[in-house]
Amino acid sequence: MDFLTTLDRNNDDYTTPRVVWEQISQYLPRGDGQIVWEAFYNPHSESADSLRSLGCNVIYGDMDFFAVSHGTHIITNPPFSCKEKVFQRLHELQLPFIVIIPSHSLCSRYIKRFFKNELQLIIPDKRIHFEKTDNVTGKRITLKRTPFDTIYVCWKMGLPNDLIWL
Repeated sequence: MDFLTTLDRNNDDYTTPRVVWEQISQYLPRGDGQIVWEAFYNPHSESADSLRSLGCNVIYGDMDFFAVSHGTHIITNPPFSCKEKVFQRLHELQLPFIVIIPSHSLCSRYIKRFFKNELQLIIPDKRIHFEKTDNVTGKRITLKRTPFDTIYVCWKMGLPNDLIWL
């Protein structure tokens, strides 16, 4: 059986490999009073553990991003299926953030409406490939066929430049 047939393609619960946070570790908030909210829960994800191992104080769990607020910063890989709703909520929360989105989403009306001329970008040096959990084995599989580029979109993170190429 082809392992790709055992993946649930009908949801966008992809997990973030550790390397995704490692490559921007110098820009992550650390220290006293700095609390990262990894806002999108996935029971198979190790994102919060990765952020913790990089020195971040992290809040993570099965919470409704659209109903609660935690921490001083949001560092997350949100579901791509609800990006507009995510950016509206980020605007409401007014917390500094780093989120991963497909690069083509940067041109959307909703991002312009909420954050025009206020964002900073971190551009990865290569395409990010996310992980998906196999429904049969429970193993995480890195999908090497990501058909789009992603970027880190940042707001009020105090980066040294508005555009950073990794």
